[in-house]
Amino acid sequence: KQWYQRRVREGDPSHRLKLYKQYGRARIEDIVANIESYKWLEENSKECPECGAMIQLGPGCNKVQCSVCKGYMCWLCGKALPKSSPYSHFGNGGTCHGKLFEGTREEWHDEEEDEDDGFDVYFDEFEALHII
Repeated sequence: KQWYQRRVREGDPSHRLKLYKQYGRARIEDIVANIESYKWLEENSKECPECGAMIQLGPGCNKVQCSVCKGYMCWLCGKALPKSSPYSHFGNGGTCHGKLFEGTREEWHDEEEDEDDGFDVYFDEFEALHII
């Protein structure tokens, strides 16, 4: 797949024209776009442990919810989290104790330090519960 993608995007223009003539430009561009999409998914998402859908980490904490099955998972270790208490995984005795915001807290505060986004209330609450 990478060879094909490289030949079409970065390769010899005469070879690209040959591929376009043989298979059609739209089809070749569609194949290359699909390869790029799969590559992006592999690098930026993880598989839901419940249903197998691909999940992307958004802004927030390391507890993520699958948009397909609505299950919860830990972004750090990939384990399915109980729907009744998903944050317990990050609390005392949990596998990822204290890592609820690992890799995310600094990103929030670096974006706009002057903006009051209300997250400080949550940080205080999570710190009191020994989750972070």
